[in-house]
Amino acid sequence: VRAGAPACIDEDLWPLTLDSWKQRHAKTQELSELQRCVDTLSCNNKDASGSHCFNFADIEPSAVIPKDGTKGKEVDENSVIEEEEEGDDNVQRKLKNMRQQIANMSKQMVSDILQETEVVCTTLLGCYSEDLRGLYFDFVLIDEATQATEPRTLIAISKMSPKGRLVLVGDPAVASNCCIC
Repeated sequence: VRAGAPACIDEDLWPLTLDSWKQRHAKTQELSELQRCVDTLSCNNKDASGSHCFNFADIEPSAVIPKDGTKGKEVDENSVIEEEEEGDDNVQRKLKNMRQQIANMSKQMVSDILQETEVVCTTLLGCYSEDLRGLYFDFVLIDEATQATEPRTLIAISKMSPKGRLVLVGDPAVASNCCIC
């Protein structure tokens, strides 16, 4: 899997990226529905009375996921939440909880993918990405190490497990030595 956020990637390599794997994950649909709920609740559409409102009929009931993780209740098509009745604080609290669910679900998806992956490729700075936080590897290989600076190399080295192995690969004839180990 290619982790990180490549600015430009060949379409033949796209299926190997973490973003591509996330799109194919089993929870992608559920995550999309939850994001759609947040987007709908976040909008500032006003009805004729000038109050902000949200009609639950605009989303599918399965997309409403309570904080405790249990299945959502069926929602009456005519249910409408008005901020005047519930208050801005309650709507904001619901939005915050739903955004936290999205973040947790996304992290879990990445974790699922990376647990099943044998090889993770990234740039030196990509090693510090949120997706790889908390992960350590038994084998770290740094290609073009002679062109790397020490701080960037240390980022990759910090991803090595305590008993891991490190291999630095590079041709000193191609570029001057920047990283001396």
